[in-house]
Amino acid sequence: MTLQGLWRGPLSGLMATAGDEDWASLLSEIAWQVRQMLGREPLSAHAADVSLLLVGSAALGVVDEVSDVDLQLVCREQLVEELKRSHRELGIVGAEEDLFVELKLRGGRGGHYTLRTVESLAEELARGEDSALWLAATACALHDPIEVAGLLSQHYPLREEAWLQRCRSTYVAFRQASRVMDNAAERGDGWALLWATTEALRQAHRCALAVDGVPAPYDKWLHAVATRFPTGAAVAQAADACLRWLPNGSAPQPLPHKEHPLVRAVEEVRRVLIAALHGRGIHTPWITHWWRHMG
Repeated sequence: MTLQGLWRGPLSGLMATAGDEDWASLLSEIAWQVRQMLGREPLSAHAADVSLLLVGSAALGVVDEVSDVDLQLVCREQLVEELKRSHRELGIVGAEEDLFVELKLRGGRGGHYTLRTVESLAEELARGEDSALWLAATACALHDPIEVAGLLSQHYPLREEAWLQRCRSTYVAFRQASRVMDNAAERGDGWALLWATTEALRQAHRCALAVDGVPAPYDKWLHAVATRFPTGAAVAQAADACLRWLPNGSAPQPLPHKEHPLVRAVEEVRRVLIAALHGRGIHTPWITHWWRHMG
C-alpha cells in the first residue's frame, strides 16, 4: 500500500519542499502502519466500514522533532459503539475513555488515531466550521471505503457564497479587535492592548487567508500558512512590524489612538486587507461600516 493514487486535499503537503525525502519517507511509514492496523483486531473486522484520514502536521508536510502522526478513524454513527466496545475488550482504551489510540511507527515517531463520525463531519462542513474546512483542504484519505473524500471535496475549494461570508466575518472581527486597541492605547492599559493586538492580528491573518480562498488552520500554523499565499504574505509582512511596538515589560504611556505606534502599525495591516478585498472586486458596505455587521 502506498499513498499514490489515493485522494489528497488540495493543500496537503503545503509546507513540504519540492522533492522532500523526509516527507516521502514519513508517508511511506504511515502507509505501512495503516496496512498493519487494518490487518489486525480491532479494525480488521470493520475494514470495509471505516475510513482512515491523515490529518494534522504530517498531512501538511511538516516533518520535525515535535510533529507526530495524527489519524482520524471515520465511521457511520451506527458503528461507533461497536468500535468502542471492541477497543475496550482488547484493553486498548479504558471503560470510560474516549477512543484515543497511541501509535508508534517503525522509525520511532509517535502518533495516534481518534474516532469521528461521517455524520458529524458533514454537519461541521455544512456549518462552515474552520477545523472541518481545514481538514477538507489538507487531509489525505489513506483508506476510504465509505467515501469520506467525496464529502470533503464538496466543500473545498469554497463556493463563492461561503468565500464571501468568510471574508466578511473575519474582516469584521479584525475591525472589532482593532477598535478595542484604540481604547486600550488611550488608557495606557498594557494588558488590554496586548490582548486586543493579538486578536486583531490573528483575525487579520484569517481574513487574508479568506481572501485567498483558504480556510483558517489552527492558530499554531496560522502565520506560517499565511505566508504561502499572496494576501496572507502581504498581511504577515505588515504584521511583523507590530512586534517591535508590543509592550516590553512596562505599561505603555496613554496616547491618542491615532498617535500610538502599535495602532498605526495595525492600520497598515488594515490598508493591506482593504486593498486585497477591493482587488477581488469586493466593495461591500461592511468594509467601511463594519460595526453594522457584527451579528
